Amino acid sequence: MGLSVLSTVPSQFNQSTAKALLNQLTMSTIKLGTQRMLSLCELLGHPQNQRPVIHVAGTNGKGSVCTMLTYGLMAQGLKVGTTVSPHLCDVSERILINAQPLSPFDFNLAVTQLWKRLTQHLGEFEENSEEWPTYFEFLVLLAFKVFVQADVDVVVLETGLGGRLDATNVVDSPVATVITSIGFDHTEHLGNTLESIAKEKAGIFRTDVPVIIGPNIPDDAFETLQQQATALRTGAVIETTSALLQRTCPLTEAGTQSFKNMVSTELIELGLLGNYQKHNLATVLATANILQRQGLVTNIEAFYRGLKNAQWAGRFQYFKPHQLLVDGSHNEDGLNALTPSLHDTFGEKRPLFWLLSLRKNRPIDLIVQLLKRHGRETMGVVVTQASQAEKNADLYHCPYKLRQQLRNALPALKTRPIWAASTPEVGLRVVQQWVNNHPKTDPLTAEVYQSSALGVVTGSLYTAGDVLSLLRNEG
Repeated sequence: MGLSVLSTVPSQFNQSTAKALLNQLTMSTIKLGTQRMLSLCELLGHPQNQRPVIHVAGTNGKGSVCTMLTYGLMAQGLKVGTTVSPHLCDVSERILINAQPLSPFDFNLAVTQLWKRLTQHLGEFEENSEEWPTYFEFLVLLAFKVFVQADVDVVVLETGLGGRLDATNVVDSPVATVITSIGFDHTEHLGNTLESIAKEKAGIFRTDVPVIIGPNIPDDAFETLQQQATALRTGAVIETTSALLQRTCPLTEAGTQSFKNMVSTELIELGLLGNYQKHNLATVLATANILQRQGLVTNIEAFYRGLKNAQWAGRFQYFKPHQLLVDGSHNEDGLNALTPSLHDTFGEKRPLFWLLSLRKNRPIDLIVQLLKRHGRETMGVVVTQASQAEKNADLYHCPYKLRQQLRNALPALKTRPIWAASTPEVGLRVVQQWVNNHPKTDPLTAEVYQSSALGVVTGSLYTAGDVLSLLRNEG
């Protein structure tokens, strides 16, 4: 029989109980399909249908779009429940109310109560049970339940992977469905063509529910989304464009960037950095217009103002005191978008020191091509692996092997140090030391650098989370 942690805490609540319970669920096992979730939602009285839901899917940009929507809706005076995944530092980050995770006590209590309810209905947890939810399913179910209990006004719901068979795809009639982007990721589950991936993402579409499609989606994928919308007789299909947004400043003194809306002439200050956020912002503004027609957005100017406060940890997140950028890009589209954002925000001649890691299901060429694009700026590289690797060494490319592969593939960097670090903590310390002690002139060309050095952490969301935890512990 499965471990019954509940039996140890009937009279005195133990805040470590939740994580002990969640650790029993298999994080690595993906069980696509919605039938189990529908049954569990029925058990709980269908909490997924008790609040207005904005459902967001896409390859990249989901989290940024969800974050902007959350802050814009909060500026309307609404109480907003938001789901995101994965978490970076603590599992409670996946369930947010007004952009804040539950308190440790509330989160642990909610997990314990839901586990008890499922135990009463399904029996004690068994590791390979077909009835018990997976880790992701449990947290989605928990979010639905928490949002009803907290009496939120609206839910911003981010899919996991895909859409059609995603655990979040149990909402009968969302107020809007959003596709942020289509690219190659999770091809083992979604198919190896953009058309197949788009079809899976379009699984969140519903009859008579408006669809907002982000800009720059490849033609074949866009055609597939249109076909799916037509077949399902959705509401209006809104194709967005970022051409109507003109960036006026990539990095303000307040740590934001600003855009001018060429339609309304409104100046929009955005708390999220990176020039690729222009595309996500266009998607958000189009969604806000739909929500305005539905009455959820009553003051569009206030919605714009709320975007200034948007924060999304580990996504092109700049820590000025440390001269460090933490970016969780980990697939081809994300890493390709990193280069222009780095150049536009920090300049093309800024010396860069990298802290890189890469999961084994990603090709090493992603990192090779990234460093080639920044060959002249790159002063040093540290390769590591996320703390996840302590439990499963097969998840990440071995830092020592990856270091040698990078040296072989990048002869132009032979004069630059490429080191391996067994942990993100060691790697971060090396990069910080390099950044702090970097000379003011290029040792090879004697060219005077116009900007101070910058450390860049990328390649893995989980390594980004490790670094954020280290920075928070520093105070």
